Amino acid sequence: MKRILLLTLMAVLLVGAAVWPVGATVVHLDGIANAGWYADDLTKAHLYIANADVPGTYYYQWTYSPVDPLPLWSSRQELADDLADGVLLNNTVVGNWRVESAGDVFGNPAAAIWKSFNLAAGTYALRLTADSRAYQLNEFLWPNETAGSPVWNAYVQMYAVYADNTTGSFNFGDWSGHRNSESEVLDYYRQFVDGTIINLPQAAVMYFYLNDYNAVDNGGSVTLALSPVPLPGGLMLLGGGLAVLWAWRRR
Repeated sequence: MKRILLLTLMAVLLVGAAVWPVGATVVHLDGIANAGWYADDLTKAHLYIANADVPGTYYYQWTYSPVDPLPLWSSRQELADDLADGVLLNNTVVGNWRVESAGDVFGNPAAAIWKSFNLAAGTYALRLTADSRAYQLNEFLWPNETAGSPVWNAYVQMYAVYADNTTGSFNFGDWSGHRNSESEVLDYYRQFVDGTIINLPQAAVMYFYLNDYNAVDNGGSVTLALSPVPLPGGLMLLGGGLAVLWAWRRR
């Protein structure tokens, strides 16, 4: 009898392993989209110096490519120092300027702004990791920028491209307003984001990125965990396996 119970337990656990979900997918977002021209390629970092007096015009536009490294500056401070006298290194005289950047411009410009993962069909729960920070839109106030309170992003975009090329949107956060401190954003996220359920009816490539209005320059990061939710059958099998184990140990 014990042998039968043991074999039954092994079978239940093997079947349960097939339906029990694997660990969480962790997503670290450290670059913002929609800085500068809204249709920029989100696989590349870009850095623009806008003419603040003439909307839609720029003194300088750069988009990363392997053959086009950032030619003039190796750090934010170098750029700020160059702009401080009103003349770019290429002898362009600048007036009322504004810096717009996206991606890790001075650190790792080859890194894509968005992050993408292949996910199986199923149900997932979203939460911030315990060590997540928030994203500040104007961490670095440039010499020619209007000083003001820090502006913290409270919006993240997610969308899925399914196997049949249809898409699904799963954005979260507050598009219409920002927060004045990191703690406010984290409190908002944890109240309204943690536990968000995402249903993927088919296998998909899932894209994650921070998005907002044209940012001056920005810093910080958001770290998310997307965890598969157990199927009801998996829960039943787990309960059944525990019951068999209890009965086996009682024999």
